[in-house]
Amino acid sequence: MTNFPVPVHDSQPDGIATGADGSIWFTEYLGNKVARITPSGSITEYTIPTATSEPRGIALGPDGNLWFVEYNGNKIGMVTDAPSPSITKLSPSSGPPLTSVKVSSSGFGAEEVVTISFVDSVNGTTQLATVRTNLAGSFARRRVTIPGDATTGSQRIQVAGGASFLTASKTFTVT
Repeated sequence: MTNFPVPVHDSQPDGIATGADGSIWFTEYLGNKVARITPSGSITEYTIPTATSEPRGIALGPDGNLWFVEYNGNKIGMVTDAPSPSITKLSPSSGPPLTSVKVSSSGFGAEEVVTISFVDSVNGTTQLATVRTNLAGSFARRRVTIPGDATTGSQRIQVAGGASFLTASKTFTVT
């Protein structure tokens, strides 16, 4: 077991949740802060604008943001934690059906299971693979194959997060 001392003595941590980026988030009831612990153990604190709000509890919402209660402030607070995912490499970016393509992506949650799909404007979506991202929320050079019935023209390769619901896409031109 590893303990992480909170930077503010007697801040009374209350509530804990995993953010979309894989970091751990918690509220500090008497410290009037929301804090983030990265997978490497680095802690950053964020002061809540409402004085003496006494934040309690925190949860990851379906929008990728973290939501918490400002108990004494009579409010619901939100921390924007949603990373900005992207497909960092698609090679090649064009070819005929059954082309083997290498996909690299980043900006998802740490060790998140993501799905790589081919989105065809005529034939719909075909799941090509599932991948677990690394601690940085990325994966590299995952090989997938364009479906044999792919429609000629501009189509999309899409990567979708299983836990974060975040998506990224890039054009693949079927020749």
